[in-house]
Amino acid sequence: MSFGFSVLKDEWPSSSQRELVEIDLHEISVVAFPAHKQTSIEARSVGLPAGTELLTYQMPVVTDEERERLRVKLDLLRRL
Repeated sequence: MSFGFSVLKDEWPSSSQRELVEIDLHEISVVAFPAHKQTSIEARSVGLPAGTELLTYQMPVVTDEERERLRVKLDLLRRL
């Protein structure tokens, strides 16, 4: 997931911890390579008729090494 937002109010309980108290949310996107490895997304079936088939996607585990390799390939493609 990727969240686009502007911070309207924040607090710093310590020098290494920031709490977002109020934000203006602009967008939420599903991304292939989230910033945090623990990121996941699921769909709920609220409002769907019983028996409706849902497609699910299990995010593959991508190592930092493979992520860097993919970034290099993407950079090379952008130069074409």
